[in-house]
Amino acid sequence: LLQLLIQQGADVKKFGQKALDILLAKEKQFFFLNGSNHHLPSLGELALLRKCQSMLRNALYR
Repeated sequence: LLQLLIQQGADVKKFGQKALDILLAKEKQFFFLNGSNHHLPSLGELALLRKCQSMLRNALYR
């Protein structure tokens, strides 16, 4: 997706930063939810979230 955006000349940094912000907010949300009726993430979900964050960071700050 990032590759495609680069080819299209989009403002990738801005787009990537927005995506990273969303992922970070999502992770925070996992830890600050209280009450037993909320979905708590599995370790796999958290790992995937962090992997996405890390890939985005690498793409943005190369």
